[in-house]
Amino acid sequence: MALQIAPLIVAELRILISLYLFMAGIILFHLLPSILHSGEYLNWLLGGSLLVSITGLGAAIYARHSAGHDRGLFILVAFIVGFALASLQFT
Repeated sequence: MALQIAPLIVAELRILISLYLFMAGIILFHLLPSILHSGEYLNWLLGGSLLVSITGLGAAIYARHSAGHDRGLFILVAFIVGFALASLQFT
């Protein structure tokens, strides 16, 4: 019986790790100096973080057939998306 429940625990753990990294991306953006929260710097931060998150998500989907490679990329994407959404809030 315990072997049947274990895959559910792993899936819930992935969701929690993704949420924590999403929040860490938001916190990291707010810890940046205030000069980066306005003007041209903000556009570069937003564009760069969106580009990295889309590229990482595409690579994670492509590497899904390889064992273990998609998890690391998905974690990176969760962190970068949090960063991008925080910068989008400031625009």
